[in-house]
Amino acid sequence: MSKEQFLKARQDTWNYLRENKVENHMFHGPVSDQFWNSKIRMIAINMESYGYDGHCEADRAMLTDWLYDAGGTDTRTVRYTLAILAALKQRIIDGNSPSYEKFQEIYINNDLLERTLDETVYYNIRPESNPNKEQDYAAIAAVGDSLIGSLLWGEIQSFDPQIIIVSGQAGLTALNGIASLNPPLHFRESMRHSDGFIIQSIAHPSRPNYEAWSSTIEQITSKLKS
Repeated sequence: MSKEQFLKARQDTWNYLRENKVENHMFHGPVSDQFWNSKIRMIAINMESYGYDGHCEADRAMLTDWLYDAGGTDTRTVRYTLAILAALKQRIIDGNSPSYEKFQEIYINNDLLERTLDETVYYNIRPESNPNKEQDYAAIAAVGDSLIGSLLWGEIQSFDPQIIIVSGQAGLTALNGIASLNPPLHFRESMRHSDGFIIQSIAHPSRPNYEAWSSTIEQITSKLKS
């Protein structure tokens, strides 16, 4: 895959939106060309955004606002997600084992987290933004059976990932559907897709669980090397 293939997949999504007069859609993808040159291509699939109307691009400025909680919502999902990805990359490339202390260091290292944002993809699987704060489990899970689901999966595949981390049970249900995983991936388990990349299910990273994250990182690293 390549950047050109991603742009083709994105155009397919745009064509669908226009043809079906879909008025609300959140676009996600690499926020920097650094992603295409990354040693390890990682995708974090979370669930939904809040409070956006129309066709919106989750670009670097938007995700940086989420990273620093510019809206004052006390939400740490993006920061925790990037911390997991940063720790995973350190484990794979540098051999640094994750630990409570290591996560604490990464969590407050804004430069590292922004570099991680540039080198990975943060992707909310529900393409419509939630107008309320409470999670809409049914709407997220329903993406798995939606008409646009195959287009979202086409975008994700175009990133040519080596690792996909999908968070939350609703997010996992949606991913199982759009990727037509058979047998489906179970919560907190992992699998190697027929295309070669690893998919890892985790609990939604809205709260820290350093022991679980460390175990997950070791599990992914072991599967990647097998």
